[in-house]
Amino acid sequence: MKGIGNKDFYRYVIITVLAISFYIALFSLLPDSRVVCSLSDDAYYYLQISRNIALGNGSTFDGINSTNGYHPLYLLILIPIHLLVNFNRLLAVRAIFILQGALYFFTLYMVVKKLKSEVGVFGLLTMVILTLYPRFFHILTVGMESLLSLLLLSMIWFYSDGFFKGEGDLKGGFVLGILCGLLTLSRLEVGTVVTALLVLVILIVRFRKWGMRAISSALIIPLLYVIMVMPFLIWNYMVFNHILTISASLKSSYPNIVFNWRYILTYPEYYLGVLVFAIYLLYSGWRRRGGEVLRSLISDALIGATCIVLLLSFLLFARWAHFSHYYAPCLLPIFILVAVAGDYTAGAFKRIFRPVAGRTIFISLLAIFAISSQYIVHRDALKTFKIASYEGAMWAKENTDKKAIFAMKDSGTFGYLSGRRTVNLDGVVNNFEYQEHLKQGRLDDYLSNIGVDYIVQHALWGCKRYVDVYGNETYELYLPSRLCAGYGDSLILREEDIVYKSSDYMDRSGNITNLAIWRYR
Repeated sequence: MKGIGNKDFYRYVIITVLAISFYIALFSLLPDSRVVCSLSDDAYYYLQISRNIALGNGSTFDGINSTNGYHPLYLLILIPIHLLVNFNRLLAVRAIFILQGALYFFTLYMVVKKLKSEVGVFGLLTMVILTLYPRFFHILTVGMESLLSLLLLSMIWFYSDGFFKGEGDLKGGFVLGILCGLLTLSRLEVGTVVTALLVLVILIVRFRKWGMRAISSALIIPLLYVIMVMPFLIWNYMVFNHILTISASLKSSYPNIVFNWRYILTYPEYYLGVLVFAIYLLYSGWRRRGGEVLRSLISDALIGATCIVLLLSFLLFARWAHFSHYYAPCLLPIFILVAVAGDYTAGAFKRIFRPVAGRTIFISLLAIFAISSQYIVHRDALKTFKIASYEGAMWAKENTDKKAIFAMKDSGTFGYLSGRRTVNLDGVVNNFEYQEHLKQGRLDDYLSNIGVDYIVQHALWGCKRYVDVYGNETYELYLPSRLCAGYGDSLILREEDIVYKSSDYMDRSGNITNLAIWRYR
């Protein structure tokens, strides 16, 4: 495949990457309701916990219970943002998009820098434009740790390539060890898989040639990895008596298998993309046999193997709350595939049409795709429960006491923007004590002991509605223990205790529903 010179590289590709980065940053200028609804509800867990840490309140979402339900590196990055905006909640939300734009730029810069000697400018442009595809663009702008982990993974891919092609010196091992540690702290399972595979590959591929040098360069990676990651794991164990985070404990069934093939149907582009990438690597290795050629494929194989392991872990052990941003690492092999395919397609256009006309048609089609994709993104932006959570949060802020305590599932947006202490009833940013109360059927005791004043449910269809012979209406809100399968407890809420009900909105499943707030005591 034909490479491109530095002049074309900076002129055509980097400017495009900068333009999209600037476009992401411009989201920070949207109206309040629109900018709020652009972030994932889970992103507000990060914002609220990092805000509490910056205020000196400790690692807590609700200001009552300690929690470790997050990946620590992204949280640490958010702490100074609150200080910079003087703890203004909406300004912090807007700053997230500037951060996402910067992360996007450096991620694509690393990928383009790695591929620029392998594919042409139009292949790289195709790859960059693909990031505007709504399902991928959502991952890049959702406000979660996904883009940070993708950046670190792309850096490991870039530096491991030079490490394998060179002599694998201690300096290279030091850099990769630091990056693996940072990747783990940004997304725990991804960094663990990459580190294990990286050390294994180094020992297998280079052991005979390097001897003790291979062992030294391989061992420095897990050594640095342990030094960086172990403090967080020790803190987990000392504070929560569990080495894993509460969110990982609730969402993973490991070692029990709960195979869910529906994930393949829900996110087919990632499973298909990684599969095609694996086939592409096997074909490339077979066609271009030889030591030097195969060494150039090792870093690609490392990324492919990482994504395969992650996809298998999702299929076998993910039992609950499975979202698209979990698949962020799978974007890297997809980017590589699209760059190769775009390079080939651009060549076909130039062969079919005159060179200038072929390039014009190709770029025009990319532009049409980008514009139409973003139309879809903006068209559906307000069709989620986040708009109802935002409006409910504004009501609570204006109509309830500052010391009032709320309890709610999917409570990120509401808890952060309302400025009220909000206990998370899913449990992902709560603690293990809450799961024990659910297991014992003592939910009312738990809520009463911490002084909950209001119960919030973002979708009334999530409650069973009953009407007795006298016409009195009640709602049953069932809350399962995600840690202890088969256990849970219910709250019985009366129609007459509803103090706020949002206007109708349509959720992601197409259901018309409402957000409701009940007075609990």
